[in-house]
Amino acid sequence: MHGDGIAELRGGSRALDDVANRKHLPASIRSIAATLLLVGVVACGVPAKPRRLVVAIESAPLTLDPRGAFNTDTAKVQQLIFDTLVHKGPDFDFAPGIATKWTASDDLSEWTFELRPDIRFHDGRPLTARDVVHTFGSLVAGGYGKSSAFEAVERIEATGPHTVRFVSKRPNPGLLVDLVAVGILPEGSGAEAATRPIGTGPFMLTAPYAGEGDLVLVHFDGFAGGHPAVDGIDVRVLPDASTRAAAIEAGEVDLAINPGFAPDAFDRFDGASGRARVESSAGGGVQFVVLNTERPGLADARVRRAMALAVDRELIVRKLLGGRARLAVSPLPPGHWARADLEPVPYDPGVARTLLAEAGASPAVELMTLPTTADRDLAAVLQEAWRAIGVQSTIVTVEPAIFAERLARGDFGAAIHRFSGGNQFTTIFKGAFHSRSIHDREGKHGELNYARFSDADINARIDEADRLIDRTDRISAYVAIQQRLSGAVPWIMLWHPDNVAVASPRVGSFTLDRGGDFFFLASVALKEE
Repeated sequence: MHGDGIAELRGGSRALDDVANRKHLPASIRSIAATLLLVGVVACGVPAKPRRLVVAIESAPLTLDPRGAFNTDTAKVQQLIFDTLVHKGPDFDFAPGIATKWTASDDLSEWTFELRPDIRFHDGRPLTARDVVHTFGSLVAGGYGKSSAFEAVERIEATGPHTVRFVSKRPNPGLLVDLVAVGILPEGSGAEAATRPIGTGPFMLTAPYAGEGDLVLVHFDGFAGGHPAVDGIDVRVLPDASTRAAAIEAGEVDLAINPGFAPDAFDRFDGASGRARVESSAGGGVQFVVLNTERPGLADARVRRAMALAVDRELIVRKLLGGRARLAVSPLPPGHWARADLEPVPYDPGVARTLLAEAGASPAVELMTLPTTADRDLAAVLQEAWRAIGVQSTIVTVEPAIFAERLARGDFGAAIHRFSGGNQFTTIFKGAFHSRSIHDREGKHGELNYARFSDADINARIDEADRLIDRTDRISAYVAIQQRLSGAVPWIMLWHPDNVAVASPRVGSFTLDRGGDFFFLASVALKEE
């Protein structure tokens, strides 16, 4: 999208039309037998045809150690190998995993978990409280990518063979959130977990992970959740979206989840070719524009609201996303137990101009974006929408590492950003909007408050909500926080992208995970050939 095409948007659709149309193996006898079967050898020597699901992802896992650094694809692959103490429930509250139940002290500084007694690791040994203590004790000791999330934990204790207690230095209401992301390792696991991990999940590695490239996983028939529906999963790393699309069309890939295709590519797959089908459902992520509230002009909530009113979200969703998104009113996704029932910010450039006049400001804003086609296209549309109300903006495209660094330091005016999982818990309010979560000027010691937003009333409300136990009281508190944030506009809320999957004809029916996670792949079956 370039100058003349964008200039004709002005609240219309030509620019959007232009964009839319562009185009260890483990040592147990059981595991060894399963692996031999999958390579086509059985006791009588008759070849067996393995039923394997081929899944495409964008980037290779950073590590297979569930304590280490992670990105989206890292987390998804680990979900196939590991199980966690606590799961996300269908309404984004917490559900039992390895832990069947848990209790907390009145001040939320101590949490006690009862573990299932029938969980086994891939090498056959039973999971006990000692394994949980080792996994999280190593995180508390420090040196791992996820160690910072457990900074508040003082110690973890095995109070019985299948009972574990977490003791924190202070109230720790967000502990459950942090537990969701950490798979349990056997006692004694060290650096080898990055390449030869032993988990309790539905699949296990057939060879050490080299740190890059594809992965071959075999089913674990001792999985407490039941036998996976396929014999194994081949995870193919295909960084380029067009390459992923071509691999699906050629029948080389069976399934791609949220593959980053343009709307027309989804349309091409869906039904016409017979080579693939498209499945979609409401997603749990959120797309937004973060506004640096310390910048001149943007410090005024009237200016921030004007910039929000200038954006025709419905038109953008239709043209750029092919309608595959829900408008956002909160970081929390639709269906979340604590989400407020608010009206989306309307498209009203007239009111936007009035607010700017009242504020006496026509700010110039640097809009920072990542170098993806989708983000560059969105940036161009936002630039024109803001220009139409008198807000000038300059688009700056930066690589991911620089993007993250500048966000933390506050070295930007506005930035197109998204969360694919962190927004699914109420801890998002403390992390993204409490003044304690603002990074210092070196980009350290903060959390997700990239808007550098500070509001004493919202701080107090967040602190109070985090101490509440009763669900009804918690809902009321979080609804009030969302209402306040809606008026303050530290983020321009855009939309919640749908979860979209492209599946080959070999793939049977499935239900996508609301949060975009890969746990559901254990239940995906292949059709008879």
